[in-house]
Amino acid sequence: MSFGEKLRALRKGKGLSQEGLGNLIGVHTNTIHKWEHLPRLNDLDRLEQLASIFGVSVESLTEGAVITPSQPLQNIRPVRGGVIEVPVLGPQCTACCGEGFNLSDIDADIMRYELVPEEWLHGPKGDRPPYIIYVDGDSMKPLIEDGERILVNPNLDPQHGRIVVACWNGYTMVRGIHYERNGDIRLRAQNPAYQDVTISANDAPHVLSFGGVVTEFLGRARPARGFF
Repeated sequence: MSFGEKLRALRKGKGLSQEGLGNLIGVHTNTIHKWEHLPRLNDLDRLEQLASIFGVSVESLTEGAVITPSQPLQNIRPVRGGVIEVPVLGPQCTACCGEGFNLSDIDADIMRYELVPEEWLHGPKGDRPPYIIYVDGDSMKPLIEDGERILVNPNLDPQHGRIVVACWNGYTMVRGIHYERNGDIRLRAQNPAYQDVTISANDAPHVLSFGGVVTEFLGRARPARGFF
C-alpha cells in the first residue's frame, strides 16, 4: 500500500475530511488531496505530524523509505568536475505555463536530485539554491513545451527579456519579463492564445516577486538565453 493510500484510509478511519486534516496540520485541502495520490512523502516534519494525529509510527507510514527533514530547497551539492546535484521539485510544485497556481497552497517536496553542469547556472550560486521544476501548460509554447523540465537560478537578476518564474498576486507562472518605460512590468506569454500580464509600477512591489531566472530547458538540453 502506498503512502497516499495509507493516508486516505487513516483519514477516513478517523472521520476527517481532507479539509479537516489540512486544518489540523496547517496545509490547504489541495495539499492533502495531492498527498493522497503520492507513493511516498519525503518530509519528516509532516510525517511526524501525521503519525501523531493518527497514533501510528512514522515507520508504518513510510515502510522504511528514505526520508529527510523538511528543507524545501536544500543547497546544491558539488559532485566532481564542475557537476552539481540540484533538487528536482515534485509534481505538486509544478510551475504553471498557463494561468498560474497558488504557490502558498503547495508544500515544496524534493522528488530527487539531478546532476547538471555547474555552468548551466549561467551565474553565481549565491545563497538561494537553484532548483529544477516541471512546467504545466502551453503559454510559453513553442519555446517551452508542456511537461518540460526547467533549471531555475534564483540568484540571477530578472533582467529585461529574460525568462523568469514570476510570483504575481500569489500565483506562480513562467513568463518573459519586460520593463516598460513608465516603470510598469509586463509578463509576456510566447503563445498568442494567452494575454500578457501588466503590473503597474506602483503595484509591483506589493504583488510581484520572482522565484528565479530560467537558465536551461532540460528537456532540450539548450540554454534559455533567448529574448522576446
